[in-house]
Amino acid sequence: MVRQASRFTDALQAAWLFTSLAQLNWLPIDPSSIYRKFRDTCLLLDSAQAAEVIGNGHPLVEAVRRPNNDAYTFFSHDRSMYVTIFNEKRYPARIRWTLAHEIGHIVLGHVQRYEAYCIHGGLEPNKHRALERQANDFAAELLAPMYIIRRLKLSEPSDLSRVFGLSTEAATNRVADLRRKGDKPVYDGGRGFLQAQYAEFLSPVALCSNQFSNGLPVHLASYAERVVNDRMQQHSSVDTNENGRFLACPQCGNKDFADDANYCRLCGIPLYNHCTALETTFVVQCGEVNRGDARYCEFCGAETMLFSKGLLVSWNGTTADNHTNDDAWDGVPFLST
Repeated sequence: MVRQASRFTDALQAAWLFTSLAQLNWLPIDPSSIYRKFRDTCLLLDSAQAAEVIGNGHPLVEAVRRPNNDAYTFFSHDRSMYVTIFNEKRYPARIRWTLAHEIGHIVLGHVQRYEAYCIHGGLEPNKHRALERQANDFAAELLAPMYIIRRLKLSEPSDLSRVFGLSTEAATNRVADLRRKGDKPVYDGGRGFLQAQYAEFLSPVALCSNQFSNGLPVHLASYAERVVNDRMQQHSSVDTNENGRFLACPQCGNKDFADDANYCRLCGIPLYNHCTALETTFVVQCGEVNRGDARYCEFCGAETMLFSKGLLVSWNGTTADNHTNDDAWDGVPFLST
């Protein structure tokens, strides 16, 4: 129990130190941007890109594409850098968590320290589970710091999903963390740092208490509270361009996107109306992009991203439930064999 508590504390402290190193000061965090920021020491490839670089059918590429694997991180001695290969077919929120988890393995020293063990037969199961748990603790604190959750008085998974860009499963697990250990003194170690690091994010802005009142009355609220209070904004359809990307963010209204953006830079929501289903037999996402009025995928019948997040009214005009059906993700080996 002592060692387990130590690993947990190490994970929290590593997440706080890395937040400073990476100069993260706004939420939600885009882990792929972290790889770009540290491009001299870290390389991020999806499985298709990896197939072009190291060859289709290579064991590493095939490992990532296996049903139960989402990513594979190793240290390339030839390039002197960490390389993460991930399965781009997964749901965006799942990819977000996966990459944060892999960053945790790198920052916590798991990759170089245990690479030889994984190559030569794998780690002892208990040790492997301990490393996976620690990487998950790192990812949770990096993506959704407990101090921020408590400061904003968030307690519903749907609100954590909107503020931090978590999947429903990850948000539900984080709420469980909040209720089980959110008041533990260990979190106090990051309070002052996180308050300063996310000062702009936490600063109050004007929030209309009634969106139909022409701007009045208003009160001061954090950006995150504005996101949460706007959660009932719904559409009958969302306009898209010829490639299926939204012309304006259906959640916050932002229209300022980079040419190759896949997520809104203000609220973190995906900019395409993807199918959210995972085929239960092969655990492979349908992945089709649907029209802006699609509640259900035209290709497999599962809910679309817009409908699952409650941003589209149902076909008969009633309010959609705010939920997703993306499957649980509880960590993958950072060195799969």
